[in-house]
Amino acid sequence: MKISVNNLAIKYQDHYGIKNISCELTAGKFVALVGHNGSGKTTLCNALVGLLEPSEGDINIQDLSTDKQNFSTIGFAPQSQVVDWYSNVEANIMLGAQLAHLKPNEAKNQLDLILRLLDLSDLRDRSLTDLSGGQLQRVQIARAIVHNPLIYILDEPTVGLDAQNTDNLMKYLVKEAQSGKLVIVSSHDLFLLQEYAEDLLLLDEGKLIYHGSINDLLKAKGNSRKFLITLDNEYSVADDFMIKNDDVIRVEHESDNTWQLEVKPEVTISDLMLMFKKEIKVTSCVEHEKTLKEVYLSMSKRSGNYETN
Repeated sequence: MKISVNNLAIKYQDHYGIKNISCELTAGKFVALVGHNGSGKTTLCNALVGLLEPSEGDINIQDLSTDKQNFSTIGFAPQSQVVDWYSNVEANIMLGAQLAHLKPNEAKNQLDLILRLLDLSDLRDRSLTDLSGGQLQRVQIARAIVHNPLIYILDEPTVGLDAQNTDNLMKYLVKEAQSGKLVIVSSHDLFLLQEYAEDLLLLDEGKLIYHGSINDLLKAKGNSRKFLITLDNEYSVADDFMIKNDDVIRVEHESDNTWQLEVKPEVTISDLMLMFKKEIKVTSCVEHEKTLKEVYLSMSKRSGNYETN
C-alpha cells in the first residue's frame, strides 16, 4: 500500500491551505504529521481521505483515484467530533465495521478488540450524551479503526486522552505499521510523536519542508552537542576546572558539582575530556539528546530561523 502525492495544492478562495506538496508514503511506516496551527495539517489529512478535491496536482493510492477510494482502505479520525448522538457507544463503533462491509463474525471480533484497546468495554451500552470529552474521543477513534484498515489517518487523536489510553493507542499503531500498514498521525505533541513515530512530514505555512526519517533529521540539524558533566568536587566558576577552548559554546552551572557544557558538533567525548584541567576528575558525562521540538522550532518561520535543507 502506497500513497503518492504529486504537486498537491488546496485553495480556499483567495489563499492556499497547502501548495506544491509532493511525497510518497509507503506501507510499513508510522509517519508523524507536524506543523503549527494553520500550517496545513488538517487540510492535507482531509485531502488524503478524499474530503477535499485537489485544486492542483493529484493523490493516488496504489493507482486508486481519490474519488474512488474504498472506505475499507482508510481509517480516518478527523479533528472535529463526528458521531451519532442518537445511538450508544457500541452502535457508533460498529458503524465503522458496517461501512467497510466486514462480515458479521469479523465485525464482532474487531469490535471487542477495539473496545478493550480503548477501555470502552464497560461503556458499550452507554448513550453518547452521557460521556466525557475524552470518552467521546475514544469512541471516534474506535469507529475509525475498528475495520482494521490498511491506512490510518488520525488528526490529533490523543487530544483529551489520558496517558494510559494514549500509550495503548500509540503502541497499537506502532504494531500496525510494523505489520505492513501505513499510519499517519497529526499532533502538536512532538515528544509523543518522537517516541513512537519513525518518519516525519513537516509542514510550514502550507509547504512541505521536510519528509524523511526523524532520526536522520535530528542528526542533521545538530548545530551543537550538549553534555551534562558531574565532577568529583564542587566549583563556583568554570575557570576553576576547565581549560579555555574555542570549541566550547557555553558552560552553565546546573547544581552542586553538575555542569552543562555546550560544544561544537564536531567535538568528540575524547576531545571534551581534554578540556578539563589535569587534576579534575569527571565522574559522569551524559549527552543531551536533541528533541524533535527543538529541531522543529529551529526550522519554522515562526521562530525566525527558517531552513529548507
